[in-house]
Amino acid sequence: MCYYEVLGVDRNATQERIKQAYRQLAMKCHPDRNPDSDATERYKEIAEAYAVLCDPAKRSQYDAGGHAGVSERWSTEDLFRDFEFGDFFGGTSPIWAAFSAICSADARTAAR
Repeated sequence: MCYYEVLGVDRNATQERIKQAYRQLAMKCHPDRNPDSDATERYKEIAEAYAVLCDPAKRSQYDAGGHAGVSERWSTEDLFRDFEFGDFFGGTSPIWAAFSAICSADARTAAR
């Protein structure tokens, strides 16, 4: 599985294009939105590809050594980098804005 192919982007794709492709595929393939039997596995592949390609250091390691260069070097925090819950689960309501702010604050606290 090539991470670039999973996200449907070229190897020279910008970070913004990678993020855009991830968001589109995540919404399409999320198991809560997609009843297909393989939706969960497909979503995991998409999340893993994004976790590596959205981080410049991990992307560089992946480009140099493939999967061996980044094997198990991504975390669940990587999966939610730049992720806006409102975009995925409910628009821009005040409740989602508050939830997103809480999650962002928790992530900043955990990073310290």
